[in-house]
Amino acid sequence: MVATHQLLTQILLYVMYSVRFHHPKYPELGGSSFTLQEVRELEGLNTDGIADLEAIVTQDSAVRRQLLEQGRAWSRHILEGPITWIMSAVYVVATVVSGLTPLSAIVSALTEDDGPLGECTYTQVSASSGAADAAAALGAGSTPVFVLVEECASTSAGLGVGYAVAVLDAAIYVFLPIWTAFLLRAVQGRPILHRVSGRSLLIGDVPWVAQTLEAFVSKTFSLAYSIATISVSSANPIDHLVHRHTHRVVRGSLLAVGRPDGRLNALTASENTACLAVNQASSIQNFGVTCESITLGHNRFKLPLTAAAIHLPQLRMRFMSEHYLGLHKNRGLPAEEPIPDAEAASKATTNSSRTRSQRRASVSGSASSLMGIFSTLDMKAEGNMEAASMARRSRFDRIPKMWGEGSAEQESFIGEWMLSSTQFKGFSSAELIKKQRQLQELFEGRIASMHRLVGFFVLFHEMAKRVQDFWPAVSFGLLGYDMGRSQSIMRIATTASPVSGSDVRHKMVALGAQTAREHVASVITKKWISARLHGIRARTHNGKQELTHEQIQAQIDRLRKLDRQSLEKRSRVFAPAELASETSVPGLGAWLGKEM
Repeated sequence: MVATHQLLTQILLYVMYSVRFHHPKYPELGGSSFTLQEVRELEGLNTDGIADLEAIVTQDSAVRRQLLEQGRAWSRHILEGPITWIMSAVYVVATVVSGLTPLSAIVSALTEDDGPLGECTYTQVSASSGAADAAAALGAGSTPVFVLVEECASTSAGLGVGYAVAVLDAAIYVFLPIWTAFLLRAVQGRPILHRVSGRSLLIGDVPWVAQTLEAFVSKTFSLAYSIATISVSSANPIDHLVHRHTHRVVRGSLLAVGRPDGRLNALTASENTACLAVNQASSIQNFGVTCESITLGHNRFKLPLTAAAIHLPQLRMRFMSEHYLGLHKNRGLPAEEPIPDAEAASKATTNSSRTRSQRRASVSGSASSLMGIFSTLDMKAEGNMEAASMARRSRFDRIPKMWGEGSAEQESFIGEWMLSSTQFKGFSSAELIKKQRQLQELFEGRIASMHRLVGFFVLFHEMAKRVQDFWPAVSFGLLGYDMGRSQSIMRIATTASPVSGSDVRHKMVALGAQTAREHVASVITKKWISARLHGIRARTHNGKQELTHEQIQAQIDRLRKLDRQSLEKRSRVFAPAELASETSVPGLGAWLGKEM
C-alpha cells in the first residue's frame, strides 16, 4: 500500500513538472495554478519524508518504541477475556478439589481455638475390640481402654456465620469473571472501571487512511478466537465521526485518531475539527471513566482528555507559516531568524547538520491557539520576512534529467524564494503564506497522511501479533492462528470473473467493429449534411433563391428524417445487442444548430 502510494506520488510529481517545464506558456493548463519551484519543493518534502518513514520503522527510534508500547497496552485489553477465564478456572479447580474456599478457610482459622460456632461436650466410652487388642499388644494386658468422644452442637450464631460465608462464596462464584478482571487490571495498571466486555476500536483519519487501517486490523483478527478479538470501524473526524459514532462511546472503547499538522495554515482548521471530535468523544463519561483515546500526528501537542499522544518525527523543512510562528513565539530571539547574509550562508553549507536542524526547528501548540494566531495577529507586527541568501541544494543533483542542473536552491524555509521573486513583488507576508495552501494540501495528501498510516501500521501490527503469540504460549503450542491469513484464504480480495476470457475477447472485437461502423456512418452523415447546408447558404447568398424561415426549417426536418431512416436501416442490418443507441451518436440537432 505504501509503495503504491509513493509510486503515485512520483507520477504526480513528474506530471506536474512536465506541465510546467514543457508548456511554460500555459500557466493554467488543466486548471492548475502551481509554479515549477513549488514542484521542486514538493519533491524535496517527499525526499525528506523517506527519512521520516525510516525513523518510524527503525528499531531504536523513540517514536517506534512509543508505538510498540501502545500496541502492547491495547493487546492487554483484548487478552483480558482469556486471561480472566484462566484465572477463574484455576480458582474453581482449586476450591472444588480442596473443599475449601479462601473465605471459609479464613473463617475456620479464626474460630478454631475458641469455637464460637457451637458448644462441644466430651463423653468417655469404652474402646472397641480392635482397640483393646492393640492395647494388649502394647503390654497393657487386660486393662480396660476408654475413648473420649467430642460432640459439638451448633448455636444460632454459628449457623448465621456459616450461612453468611456460604452466601459470600456463592457471590464470589457468580461474579468470578468481574472480580478477576478487576484484579488483573489492578496488577497491570490499567483502568479498573472499563466495561468487562469485548473491545471496539474506532479509527479516525482521512478516508483513505482510516479505511485502509480498518481493513488491515479486521484482517489481522479475522481468524482470532472469539474470546480475544476486537470489532473495528472507521470514520473521518473532519466529517462524520461525531454524528455516526460518538453515541456508541462506552467505558473502555478504543479510539485512535490521526491529526493533520495544524501548524500549516491550510490544515489548521482540519486539525482543530479533528481535536474537537476527539474531545467530544472523550468527554462522554460514566463513573468518571470514558473511552481510551490516542492521537497520532506531527504537531507536538497532547489533548488533555486523551490517554496518549504519539508525535511523529519531523525531518523536513518548515513552511512559511511555521517560520512565522517561530518569529511570533521567539520574538527578539535570533534562533528562528533566517540566515542574514552570504557569509553566514557559506558557513551553513560547511556545517549542514547544524543548519538543517535550525531550519527544521518548529513550534507546536493546540489547533485552536494556532487558528487564533493566524487569524488575529497582524503580520506587520512581526515584521515582514526577508529572503536569505540562497546556496545550491546538492541533493537535487541526483535527478538532473528531470529537474535540470542547479534547479533548486538552499532555503531556510519552504517558500523563501517567493520573497525575492518578481512574480510576487508587492505581496505581504500574509498573502505569501496563503499562497502556500495548495502546496500544503498536496503535502498532507501525499506525504503527511502516509506517515500517519505507517505509524498506525506499526501500532496495530504489534497489537495483533501480541494476541496471536498469546495462544501458543499458554497452550503449549496446541492453539494458535496466523494473523496473515483469513477465512477466504486468499491474501487479496477478488471475485471470479462471470465471463470467460474468450467471450471477452470476442466481445471486444465485435464492439471495436461496431464502433468503427458508427464512426464511419457519423462522418458520412456530417459530410452529406454539410454539403447540403453549404448549397442552401450559397444559393441564398447569391440571390438565386430566397428561402423563407419555414423552408429552411423544412429542409432541416427532412435531413433529420433521412438520418433516422439511416439509423433504422442499420438496425436491421446489424444485431440490436451490438448496436449503440441513437443517443450515443453525436446529436444531429446540436450539429445543425452549430452550423446554422
